[in-house]
Amino acid sequence: MLVRLFGFSLDCGQGITLDEFINELQTQTGRTEGIAGYNRIIYSKTKTSSGEKYQVGLLLTIKDQRRYCELQRNGKTFSISVREIEEGRNLIDFNYFIINHKTGRGLYQHYFNSCALSRFTSFCSKIYEDLRDRKISEKIQEAGGDTIAESQKRAIRKDFKGSLASQQMVRPGELDELINELEKIKSFEFDLAVVEADPQMFQPVQNFIKKRKFKLSFDQEQGPINRLRRGILQIVEAQNPDKGSITGEDATGEERILKLTNNFSSFGDYEFDDIAREMRFDLEDFDKSDMIKRMLKTIGQQRDVFDAPTP
Repeated sequence: MLVRLFGFSLDCGQGITLDEFINELQTQTGRTEGIAGYNRIIYSKTKTSSGEKYQVGLLLTIKDQRRYCELQRNGKTFSISVREIEEGRNLIDFNYFIINHKTGRGLYQHYFNSCALSRFTSFCSKIYEDLRDRKISEKIQEAGGDTIAESQKRAIRKDFKGSLASQQMVRPGELDELINELEKIKSFEFDLAVVEADPQMFQPVQNFIKKRKFKLSFDQEQGPINRLRRGILQIVEAQNPDKGSITGEDATGEERILKLTNNFSSFGDYEFDDIAREMRFDLEDFDKSDMIKRMLKTIGQQRDVFDAPTP
């Protein structure tokens, strides 16, 4: 089984900076949160590497099953036995993550049946929304609380418009593999540098146009999804968009957003047994684990992707 490193990016809405969100994420250290039927515990610290500031973290998923099956082989004969997990112990999954404080881009370590990247970013979105709601409440109270007009409250809420946007970073050459993991495709957005403007509609501004932005929204009941997947891939291959994204849902019903350009699907693959063998440390020192060191080294080798400001 492979342990893979996936790239992702986080972008805050209005009124909240990336640093504010990351500080809020760090306050969640040691907290148990129920997500998608499992209890999950997050650990988070700030770490500096090669002059850059990162938020490094570990997400643990506690499995509540009390029994597991074991296959035994005796010569050519196989037998299966069911074993009990000792009292006071649980099966867990582990996922490390790193976020650049300046750009919001980072790495997420994942293996089969562990917490999906989309689940992790949903967790981050909830933390963000709680922070946003608290800041809105504080601003309203500072302005006079229930004594102020509803229009003033709306104006304060407008200052915090938007939510935490997340995207998985994918390499165009492997887009077909990732798009096949989507059970539903909601929309496809892309920019084209070569503009073929409608002479009637764009005549007044045609000399000023640098690129054209498209957003296609799809009817979920219209035709087989395989045809829609192929159609999107044909557009990407033929038009080579400057940038773009595909929004959809995976088999679990979680929303996924795939970026099209300047991205990679996996920044590193490792054998699970090798990584699991290293998982012996005090949780207070998780940031000193070999996996965190590998991830920081990977980011250091791709600093133009993770650390360079977005143009």
